[in-house]
Amino acid sequence: MNTRPDGTPTPPSDPASRPDIDLTEETEETRRKLYDAAVATHFTGTPEERDKAKADPDAWQPPAVTPDQAKLAVHHLFGRWFVVWRPMEEGNLPPDRRWTVLRVVQDPDRGTLDYHEV
Repeated sequence: MNTRPDGTPTPPSDPASRPDIDLTEETEETRRKLYDAAVATHFTGTPEERDKAKADPDAWQPPAVTPDQAKLAVHHLFGRWFVVWRPMEEGNLPPDRRWTVLRVVQDPDRGTLDYHEV
């Protein structure tokens, strides 16, 4: 999931996983699609992780927290979309690291969502 040097995930390469989202619209439907995409990207195992879990269920570790426990939220501010959550599994963090804040953009060439750390 977090395969880039800055810790943000590489979007899935599977064409079926590309959400059909218009980021220019501030609607509940857009917010919900972004929420679902963030859950799939940040709170769900990769296909490789799921395959390993099927092969060896005893070695599989579930995600540390659920999206609800982490207080995952999607916000539209200043014409941009953001996903935020508390990285609770990391323990006592300094105030500036108590929330993960990522700006959501759509790659025009691939049609996938990209997340950029704020």
